[in-house]
Amino acid sequence: MGGKDKNYQVVFQGKTLHRYVPGGWVLFQRIGDLVDRDGERTYWLGRTLDGVFVFGPNYPIGYGDAITYIIHAEAELFSQSLPPEDTPQLPLF
Repeated sequence: MGGKDKNYQVVFQGKTLHRYVPGGWVLFQRIGDLVDRDGERTYWLGRTLDGVFVFGPNYPIGYGDAITYIIHAEAELFSQSLPPEDTPQLPLF
């Protein structure tokens, strides 16, 4: 599972999610030895919400791609939460 400083958990094949975190990211390892084109194990990525698992991408992805997806999704949520006057992309003139 992810450590205390990570905002995601990894559930390996044959295991269960031990700690439910509302809105938390979870990577479920695919069953069997299925790998992607680079030979990396693949995972289903999504968020846990009350009573539902919401998929990120609608296809299994590798671990590195999953981390990149989480980083971009969290950055997008953060930028949407800023008031308009605090956005870093304001015109200079």
